[in-house]
Amino acid sequence: MKSLCVFGDVHAPYHDDQAVSLLCEVLADRQPDILVNLGDFFDCYAVASYRRDPSRAQRLVDEMAGALPVLNAIMESAGGAELYYLTGNHEDRLDRYIMDNAPALHGLEELSINKLADLEDNGWKITPYKDFTKIGKVCYTHDLGYSGPDIAKKALVTAGHSVCVGHGHRMGSFYAGDIGGQPRVGWANGWLGDVSKADYMHRLNANRDWVQGFTWGWMDDDGTTYFTPVPIVDGRCVLEGKVYK
Repeated sequence: MKSLCVFGDVHAPYHDDQAVSLLCEVLADRQPDILVNLGDFFDCYAVASYRRDPSRAQRLVDEMAGALPVLNAIMESAGGAELYYLTGNHEDRLDRYIMDNAPALHGLEELSINKLADLEDNGWKITPYKDFTKIGKVCYTHDLGYSGPDIAKKALVTAGHSVCVGHGHRMGSFYAGDIGGQPRVGWANGWLGDVSKADYMHRLNANRDWVQGFTWGWMDDDGTTYFTPVPIVDGRCVLEGKVYK
């Protein structure tokens, strides 16, 4: 049986330091066999298409300088885990920015998040945005086009297969069987960003709907995976009876 940790939606460098530190503490203590990053690790605010706050970093290079140490800390804490990186819609901002503003440069690998963050060179197996990867019997993807309160249920219905998604900054699960009686799960992961820096969302709505946290799981030899939510509450989290703070 293999252990795995799933996290996502860090939105670095606009992440929550305390939440990331808790993740690193758990990783260092538990040393998972598999680490899955569900995407939107890099916020890419500088290349967002909507009107941006001029007081924030307006150059992607400055954002990356603040975000890369966070990714490195998570990698180091996870030790020798097998690494999966699923690109999210925020990383995809860079590709869309190039297509809209400098189409002649589109397709240059040197201008990709992969190269800018040395993802493959550091051992990450990359899945492009709007694609999925299958680990055991579960499909992992950043999103399936939905982020509302029923995100886990809609993910399962849309995929027709056990699936784990990020994007919605929510935590939840929905279980159902198929016609043959095999159980399937739709799983929604939490996020690790700083709600005060999400300027595109009314603070009241974000505080009400979004949940900081990540997922711990165990994958059996046949690929069956058992997920455990690890919400972050008042600066601490609990996993299998142990408190991290």
